[in-house]
Amino acid sequence: MNRSKLARERAGLSVGQAARIFGVDRDDVLRWELMDSAFADAPQAQLADVYGVNLEWLRGEVPQHDYSAVDGVRGAEKLTSNDRDIIAEFAAAMPRGTGNAADRLQRLKGPGRR
Repeated sequence: MNRSKLARERAGLSVGQAARIFGVDRDDVLRWELMDSAFADAPQAQLADVYGVNLEWLRGEVPQHDYSAVDGVRGAEKLTSNDRDIIAEFAAAMPRGTGNAADRLQRLKGPGRR
């Protein structure tokens, strides 16, 4: 299964909210999340942008967790394995570009639209 559902949930969006943002039916979003063949037809760059993850992570082209990012943090040895996994996943998925969620939504809408 692709990482689209995880990214959407971590972005705090419901299936319905994501569907409205992308201008598609809820069923389309669900297909993107459940079927790799449907995900191939999804607006992947826009998904990554809105969900706040990097495109390579979303596509599964890089590992789901970046434990090297955790190893360099002082006090990391005191983390539980669950906390370590969460931080490593967050580090791997971090967007490579700049901007916050509002900036990403504005780019999705296009120039001059609010």
